[in-house]
Amino acid sequence: MEPKPSSNVIDLSSRGVPAQPAALAELRLLSTRRLPALVAEVLDRADDALFDFVQRTKSSTEQQDYFDAMRELRRQRAQVEQRYRDRLAEVFSALEKRQPRSASLAQAPATSLDGLSLVGTDELEEQLACDQLIAQADRRHSEGLRQLERRLAVAAGLQEISADQNPIGAHHICQAFRSALAGVEASIKARLVLYKLFERELLDALGGLVHDANHRLHQLGIMPAMAPAKAPPRRVQESEPRGGSEERDGIRREVVRDRSDGSESGYAPRGDARRDRSYGSVSGSGAQHPAESVDQIFSSVRELCEAVLSAQRSTAAASEEAGGPARVYLPESHALSALQSLQKELPQALLNSIDDPQLSLSTLLKRELLSQAERLNLGDPGAELAAQDEQALFLVGMLFDVLLSQRSYERPVRRQFARLTVPYARAALLDQHLFALKTHPARQLLNSLAEACDGNRGESAAERDLLDRVGTVVDRLISEFNEDIAIFSELESDFRSFLDQHRKRAELAERRAAEAQRGKERLDEARAMAAMELASLMGAREAPPVVDQFLSRYWTHHLAVIFLREGGESARYADAKRSGEAVFQAFLACETGADLPPGLAEVATPILASSGITGPAAKEVVDAVEWVLHALRLGRVEAARKHPLPSALRDALEAEEKAAASEQSEATAETAATPVTDTTEVAAAKVDAAIAASSETAQPELHVVAEGPAEDEYDAADIEQIESLQVGAWVEFIGDDGNSIPTKLSWVSPISSRLLFVTRRGMRHCAASPQELAVMIKQGKLHLRVGDSAFEQAMNQVLGRLREAVPAQRVG
Repeated sequence: MEPKPSSNVIDLSSRGVPAQPAALAELRLLSTRRLPALVAEVLDRADDALFDFVQRTKSSTEQQDYFDAMRELRRQRAQVEQRYRDRLAEVFSALEKRQPRSASLAQAPATSLDGLSLVGTDELEEQLACDQLIAQADRRHSEGLRQLERRLAVAAGLQEISADQNPIGAHHICQAFRSALAGVEASIKARLVLYKLFERELLDALGGLVHDANHRLHQLGIMPAMAPAKAPPRRVQESEPRGGSEERDGIRREVVRDRSDGSESGYAPRGDARRDRSYGSVSGSGAQHPAESVDQIFSSVRELCEAVLSAQRSTAAASEEAGGPARVYLPESHALSALQSLQKELPQALLNSIDDPQLSLSTLLKRELLSQAERLNLGDPGAELAAQDEQALFLVGMLFDVLLSQRSYERPVRRQFARLTVPYARAALLDQHLFALKTHPARQLLNSLAEACDGNRGESAAERDLLDRVGTVVDRLISEFNEDIAIFSELESDFRSFLDQHRKRAELAERRAAEAQRGKERLDEARAMAAMELASLMGAREAPPVVDQFLSRYWTHHLAVIFLREGGESARYADAKRSGEAVFQAFLACETGADLPPGLAEVATPILASSGITGPAAKEVVDAVEWVLHALRLGRVEAARKHPLPSALRDALEAEEKAAASEQSEATAETAATPVTDTTEVAAAKVDAAIAASSETAQPELHVVAEGPAEDEYDAADIEQIESLQVGAWVEFIGDDGNSIPTKLSWVSPISSRLLFVTRRGMRHCAASPQELAVMIKQGKLHLRVGDSAFEQAMNQVLGRLREAVPAQRVG
């Protein structure tokens, strides 16, 4: 495909900055020397990486897929490398002609017989892999890439060059790699392994290439006032206790770290974390935190927590005055040592809390810590925790009590959370900013893990992979966390990149669900409008079956199609109304003995064509209508009423009956298998079946309350809460089994005001009116969540429990 002429070409020579083809030629030479090496490296390592997966999987089919991919890559290696080079050369040639190409990673969708665009699952997975690679590359090298784009625009004589037009940017490099693999017959799992290999090579090499390109253009006098961005940090290999290698995303590699002091989470404690025990917006080291990063709820929680613990200490003090032994306190360092020992081997008592909601993790944590300290001869016998340490442990216990009580978490997930209690207790003793700062890395990691597990029942391969990755993160935290809070930041950063891919997949499914619901509502509106037109035309008047079916089936469908395409105010809609009126007026005239008006076939043919009835089938329907009208004109009313339906009508009725029976007997299809419906161009011939299938059959219906609930079935205050929900808000539906189903408000219908809720996977859970949802709240089948993250939600529940625990006079 020839590139389109760029619309942003300007005459830079008038500004004293002419286009410099020599500079572009140098960049082309620089990139053609380095970029092909990335693909060569991927192909060099592909055999080992794919063979690792062969050894790891137990499925003979998957093993064969990996072997086939290895063989195919060996066979096509030269063609793969050539396609990659050719694609990059095309992009540079287009830029040199001042016609820059924009990278397009999405392939043209296939088209079904119903006229609907279909996006294959494999195509979607590849697109997600490319999107993730581009996002990471752009985030890591953004400064250098933006400078290069500005310099390239000057060198090419253009006003600007966007990120997806930069021939040395991740968009075009990734597109070239995808084009290179286009002719390779390999399963999607094998292809994703190649993308992961390519991601590693590109992320490591792109920074140096971009820096050198900027430096060369700077030397050539292109934008000399703008100094090139700093070179990327030198990457050095670090030895690790496990042999200097690790496994990420299923690919074994040497451990490489960036020598930098940055913190992605925005939380970078300075000095000794143990001494940084203050609360609020200023850390003990003097670091000022943004106001929006401070959790305002913590001050209330801390105050109530102190009230509860003070009441307990008062009871203990009264015992001392009565002659009991004086209290001694366990030093913080000894408490941390005891927790470190417990972290290596989690006490069974903490695991038992999974199944017994009556057990208090706060009490269990404190008991196990003190018992372990006594076993290890740490501190004096009978020592107690210092007040601040006790408060930290108490809050961690309550936090995980709430998380373990969540019915949206399966039992294996709750077990993983139980394993986190001791590492988080240690983190809280080291730095209680965990409770005060929303940006604390331990807090962000817990939020990411909770999001991955919330409502995740492992029903799909992607969900199972996500749960497996959660287990890996928990294992690493338990084995590697010593007293360095940075481990939380590292784990959260790694896990977030994996979770982002899952989010994108869910977002695509969510868009499908919203489009399907939007299409269904528009179709319902069009059908209702057509039904109103039919009722207005015929009223209570009965017509022979052939005429009645023609008007109620084909004419109303014709009206609905035009309403969807052009609206009810369009000229075509008015013409369609008149065509139905003409048929009905012909029926009325023939009933009175008048002649059949001419031109009936010309009126009926476009109506039938909207339903895909053309040619001989259309002629059969028109002939049947004319025969009935002639019979009425001759007074043969009974013959007109008993005239058989034409075969097109009979076939349509039989097809509907079979479809209805099939829908009742078949299981609901997965959202991922639902075709994407373009509701702006509805397929005329099968619009009813297409949109109904994508919205009704593909998604489970929720039958909780009847339409139009009475006012006494819900509270007006709940209606206000529901109507104030913003798109993106999370709520919980409670199923018949008592389990909660977390869902997100995805879309609000401008037609019916119904709210569409989707699950974590992007699947439609229900679409209901505010009144119906208010009934569910009153019935206890719907809960509105407070807070935008798992940690914040849990802290709100902790606050509620503390308010119940503190005596009324203390709360006041």
